Amino acid sequence: MKKQLILHIGCHKTGTTSIQHALVDNKNSLQDIGYTYYYEGYEHGGMPNFHSYLAFDQNKGLLPLGMWVRDHKKMIQDLSSVEGNVIVSSENFSFVFDKKEVARIKRSLYKVFDSILVVCYIRRQDRHVISHHQEGAKPHRRAEYDLFGHEPTVLPKHKKEHDLYLDYYTRLGWWADEFGEDNIFLRVYDRKALKDGDVVADFFNIMGLDEFYKSRNRNTSLTGVQARGGHLIQGRQSEFFDHIRLYNTFISIGSPRGKGLISKEDALDYYGNYKEGNRLLNKKYCLTDDEYLFDEDFSEYSDFIDCSWAESNENEVIFHFLKWVDSLHMHVDVDALRDAALELENKNKNLSYKLMLLARFFRPQGPLINRKLEKYSEDLFNK
Repeated sequence: MKKQLILHIGCHKTGTTSIQHALVDNKNSLQDIGYTYYYEGYEHGGMPNFHSYLAFDQNKGLLPLGMWVRDHKKMIQDLSSVEGNVIVSSENFSFVFDKKEVARIKRSLYKVFDSILVVCYIRRQDRHVISHHQEGAKPHRRAEYDLFGHEPTVLPKHKKEHDLYLDYYTRLGWWADEFGEDNIFLRVYDRKALKDGDVVADFFNIMGLDEFYKSRNRNTSLTGVQARGGHLIQGRQSEFFDHIRLYNTFISIGSPRGKGLISKEDALDYYGNYKEGNRLLNKKYCLTDDEYLFDEDFSEYSDFIDCSWAESNENEVIFHFLKWVDSLHMHVDVDALRDAALELENKNKNLSYKLMLLARFFRPQGPLINRKLEKYSEDLFNK
């Protein structure tokens, strides 16, 4: 019996996490049309994706070779054990920067599958880098740190290594060379181009599945303020007492939505590095009616030309504020605050509530703290 693989390779920041959760939530519907979504580690606190099969040298960093399959033999064995047609998804395949590794992936997968469809969503490069650079403001994003750095600006300055990811014509050309142009399914990540304006609906349409359960959106972006503070924290980790706890505290504080100030001129300059490659890609695949593949509406950006002076001064203010918050972490015993609140809850619930609120400020993700605060609020305010 012939087996088909649908290999979803990204890109990052194109709704991949939402697609992956929707694939899990629609397991039965997929099985009805002969497909199994294969992933590893989700039941043990991970994410429902294929990430664990990919790696890069943690000592040397992501650049210039990018990621590779850590164990081709294991990948073959695991996928061979899945009956019928299979779907796998990992945007980290978009971090494969070596044409030879794409060829090795192809040779391995064709030992298991008779046909393979490679699916990839692509986003206009200035929009992509803004969103992907934000991802590097979060903890434990070594690949993004290496590729895009920690400039506390919304749009990082263009560097040649960005081409490893954002030169779609070259990078996706390697996949087309190996898997065949007819087996590469490229889609522009733009509401106007997606089915029903939704990437999950669009992906399931590729599968031929129009009726499915719509999961909530996942992995939403940081605000511009959160991203800038996050980059200041991750880029200068050694200067903080506890940079992870500081980051969690900082993003838990509400901030205005929006990306932040971006110069239209800077966005056009950044995008200009990729226009010709985009044109060639569109000529090859006839993806859109736009000559350069993507729309060229830059009205979302500011006409203000130079905001670098303002940003550099604001960043210093933000950094000193973060240092102050970090020093509070060093002197505050969150466990003691939490335990004091628990000790007093039957004697003075109002004081317990205030102590627990303070504990949550320093540990916003604490499950017991949040459960107790919910109970205290119900007892005190919902009578």
